[in-house]
Order: sequence, then structure tokens, then C-alpha cells
Amino acid sequence: MKKYVAYYRTSKDSHSSGRSKAKGLGLEAQKQIVEYYHKDSVVKEFVEIKSAKNIFQRPILMEAIDYANKNNCWLIVAKLDRLSRNTVDVLNIIKQLNKRVSFCDIPSEGEADEFIITIFAAIAQRERELISIRTRHALQIKLKREGPWQKGNPDMKSGRLSKLAVIANIAKAASNENTIRASEIIQDKRKAGMSYSAIATLLNEKKFSTPTGLDFHPIQVQRIFQRTNSLNI
Repeated sequence: MKKYVAYYRTSKDSHSSGRSKAKGLGLEAQKQIVEYYHKDSVVKEFVEIKSAKNIFQRPILMEAIDYANKNNCWLIVAKLDRLSRNTVDVLNIIKQLNKRVSFCDIPSEGEADEFIITIFAAIAQRERELISIRTRHALQIKLKREGPWQKGNPDMKSGRLSKLAVIANIAKAASNENTIRASEIIQDKRKAGMSYSAIATLLNEKKFSTPTGLDFHPIQVQRIFQRTNSLNI
């Protein structure tokens, strides 16, 4: 009989409020789905309270993959987008586990079918893009109603940006796939000990550019790293 390692993920805000932004699929809902299909086969559970899009910023996921490999288990998730909405990341995880991955929302009797998974992952990735579009649209309406953020905005406390400015930063990052990938590289390389200057050179060599179409500089890399950490993107 197959042994399963269950991986559950929800954001910090969703966990504290008891709900999830993923169409109501909170932690308890994910557990109920997994238990419905494999209640007696789950040997260990891993719960991650984090909203990072980059899979390498999810230490609990890395632990779950490592445990599954060492114990010849299958990794199971309630819904594909709880693993990732990035097609490349999903296929990477499937490869790491030698296809021993099961998604409750994708019928399968055996090893993960990479062709079918690619289709579903592409749909999830498109949904992330649509969320970005809706976020930008909502932001535009909010800006028209409340006006642009100003330095003297009374909402600014302890040197932090106002809530509106934070929303703007999130929407801007989410709307630019180039920025998302660059942010992931910056996070990975900084954790590996690479300097901001070296990362900027690497990004420029790989033909990445800033949202305004310019080359990266060390100070920009540092700001992206700090902003990404503070927002858990």
C-alpha cells in the first residue's frame, strides 16, 4: 500500500483568520480533502503557514520532499495550486520525487502524468495572472477614489508605507513576471551568500531588467530583497 506525506499550505493572514484566499480552501478544508481520499495512508503531515510564491522560500515544503524521498513515500496535496501556481516549479517537484506526487483535484491511478499536470499547472499559472489583473484594476479604482499616496500621508506610521502604498508595491510586482523571477533569483542567491553587486551582474547577464526596462544595480537588488522579505512574496 502506498504511503503518503501530506503537505498543507496557507498564508499567514488566512491562517490567523481561519479562512483562505484560495477559494475557501483553508487548512482544515485541505485536510478534509486529503483524508477523504487517503485517510489511512498518510504517515506524516507538513503544514506551512507562508504565502511565498518561490518554492525554495518554503522550508517546510523542502522538508516534506526530503522526508518523502528518504522514506519512499508519495507527496499528496489537496489542490495543485497549494503546491505552486508556477508550471516549472510543479514539474521540478515531480522530478525530485520521481513522479511520486498525487493531487486530489487531478484524478490519477498511478505516477503523475506530466502532460496532464502541465495543463493543470498552466491553468493555475493563468489564474495567478488573472488575480494580478484584478488586483491592478482594484488598485486603479482605489487610487481614483482616494488619490495617490503622499509622503505626508497620515496613514504612515513608524516610517512604514501606508497600506495603499503596500498594495501598490504588491500589485506592481505581481503584474510583472520578469520581476517575480528576478526576485526569486535574488532571494536564492542572497541566501547562498552572494553579494548584491554579484547578483546585479548575474541578472544583467541573464537579460533581466527592472520594471522600467533598465539594468539592475546593487542598490535595486538590495531593495527588492528587503521588500520581498517584508511582504513574504
